[in-house]
Amino acid sequence: PLFTVKVIPYKSCADINRILSELLAQEEPWDIIVMAAAISDYALAPFEGKISSDCEELVIRMTKNPKILPTLRERAGQKTFIVGYKLLVGVPTEELVKVGRAQLTKCRTNLCVANDLRGISKENREIRILTPEGGDIPLRGTHERVARDLVKHILTRSNVKWTRSTRV
Repeated sequence: PLFTVKVIPYKSCADINRILSELLAQEEPWDIIVMAAAISDYALAPFEGKISSDCEELVIRMTKNPKILPTLRERAGQKTFIVGYKLLVGVPTEELVKVGRAQLTKCRTNLCVANDLRGISKENREIRILTPEGGDIPLRGTHERVARDLVKHILTRSNVKWTRSTRV
């Protein structure tokens, strides 16, 4: 095959962080990492003892999970092509693009797949592929078509050899 895809199930932020650490510790560098994981921003805080069933109301304490995407560039290295995702709900396109571009800069990813929950239905999906140099490529269609076009774009883009021009 041209490439191998590894889908890794997880249940928590701690799980995915541990899995990534194990995978990235291997000697063989990763060519592409697509972080399409929807990791909760918060986790239940540990609770000592038993919760009484007599309570009329419960207060749940949560703690903030660490952000994983901003740590990937350092952990995976400069040669790994990293794709991050940004999902928002009910925002104007300009806001979605602005937040996606901020993720590109902050997390030093190669692409950001920005989408709004309103653009996801049972049959169709709408996304925007954002690039660090200002590209904004909208994709719409069935889940299969958008996924196929996204993979094609990632593979094409990851094979581009970049150079920098400097002033003499």
